[in-house]
Amino acid sequence: MSRQILTFILSFSAIFLTLPAQATSLHALHEVEHAAYMYALSEAQARFINPQVSINSLDNRLRLQSCQVPLETFSNTEQIRAGQLTIGVKCHAPVSWTVYVSAQVQVMQDILVTKRALSADHILSAADVELAPRDIIGLRKGYLTDSGAVIGQQLKSPMPMGGILQANQFKEQTLVHRGELITLVAAVGNMEVRVRGEALSNASLGQRVKVKNSNSERIVEGVVDAAGIVRIETM
Repeated sequence: MSRQILTFILSFSAIFLTLPAQATSLHALHEVEHAAYMYALSEAQARFINPQVSINSLDNRLRLQSCQVPLETFSNTEQIRAGQLTIGVKCHAPVSWTVYVSAQVQVMQDILVTKRALSADHILSAADVELAPRDIIGLRKGYLTDSGAVIGQQLKSPMPMGGILQANQFKEQTLVHRGELITLVAAVGNMEVRVRGEALSNASLGQRVKVKNSNSERIVEGVVDAAGIVRIETM
């Protein structure tokens, strides 16, 4: 038998024996990724409504021996943090191996955002806000969905266009200012008496404030009822 024929036979035999062994000895990476995806989706659905999950693909150079038992999935993180989750995928037989897959979780919801840049101390109107879809997972300080809850509220600090409105961004609005002429309101029987007075300090809605009655010069104390209005028990 010539050397060329012998070389061909040996080469063909090597290919015939090696290819099936290689094909069956490696675990499909997409199966590992799918196991991680299903685990991440289950974790997200337990905490959120209609979550969206995406998986980072494994490096296609990764070689894992084929697993002959169901894959085990787990996470060392108890909660999804800032939309990130790392899932472990483990094989127990015939050999033991573990890989980690990164997942991103989003929960899109319409929430209140600013329609334009706003300055500090700005009092919000309906023209300043709108509902827009945002990922709510990373919003640890909360978010708002009811425009009626923010109209008339005063901002503590500037807001950019598209900024997410949260309850801690508002301050109590000053409705009565020191030195300002305001209206004193008191109930006398079935009647309501109104006189002018001078506020002696700043105050917001529901706060108590001292006011000097412009007619009697008497100092009384009342509760701020609205902008420029203080309700007292007696004149």
